[in-house]
Amino acid sequence: MRSILIISHLYILFCGSVLGQSLISGGDFETLTSIPTDYGQIALQPNCIAAYGTPDLYHRNSQVLGISNLMGKQDPVLGDGYAGILASSYERIAFRLDDKLVKGEKYLLSFYISTAEKSQCIRVPIVGRLAHNPKEDMTAKTPHVRYDSIEPLKNMNNWILISDTVIAQGGEEYVIIGFENLNRFGHDCLTYYYLDEVTLTGFSSISAVVKKELKTDSMTIFYSSNITILSYNDSIQISQWLSNISAQEVKKVNVFGSADSQGDYESNKDLALRRSRFVVEYLRTILGKIIDIDITFQVSNCKSVESNDRRVDIIIEYSVESE
Repeated sequence: MRSILIISHLYILFCGSVLGQSLISGGDFETLTSIPTDYGQIALQPNCIAAYGTPDLYHRNSQVLGISNLMGKQDPVLGDGYAGILASSYERIAFRLDDKLVKGEKYLLSFYISTAEKSQCIRVPIVGRLAHNPKEDMTAKTPHVRYDSIEPLKNMNNWILISDTVIAQGGEEYVIIGFENLNRFGHDCLTYYYLDEVTLTGFSSISAVVKKELKTDSMTIFYSSNITILSYNDSIQISQWLSNISAQEVKKVNVFGSADSQGDYESNKDLALRRSRFVVEYLRTILGKIIDIDITFQVSNCKSVESNDRRVDIIIEYSVESE
């Protein structure tokens, strides 16, 4: 039987969300502990449990349960393995989830089925259900996906994707796939479905894309002659200035120290650097130590006592949301 994919249910991703990773490990039947040698060996796939009956496991490399088997011929959807369940035996497979489900959260339950060539009946619905335990009754009123459309199942050359959203009651640890009560369908004919690629995925929120732009702001601190420490009033002004800037949005900080030319050059250079370093130390108490701050300095040619060259310029580049 060749593998052609048909989508049986259309579903819409919820606005502002994206599908996460499947919570079912083993739903692809690709991580077997060994190759199956007989029917009823579903337990060879970790996290898969025979919830009822004796579900079968198939693998491309198995001599008995390979692509050609007792029920017909079937290629996997992907990879090498898939499973099979018999309706007249109410067979069901329980898949253990990686995490318990969250109450009220939406999940997407998906699986592929294909009618086996040896099937005599195609009117039996298949159900995928969230469950708290692997033996839970398939008629229980728990969140489920049900498929009973007959026409697509008549074509035995197709894999059919069953896919729909379910809302968790909270605390579910299993997904069970199989058959409900067959009383209204009878047991007088053989119904066998192949099963592959079983997934349960949650919806993760997507943060809104926020457009940002870079802005630059500056502040200048002036000093008296030979003074290098930061005054209390100046520290308050810096704090107030930075109160409207988020430290997480700061991209770059430059501190530019200056001194006039009174005295010798080396002394003036030391004044400029010490002024800068005192400012930097204070900035780090506000912005944090991980912010990279560049320090530069200059010594002017002005010797006036009234010179504005005894100062420190602080230049900050930060991002803000665009209007």
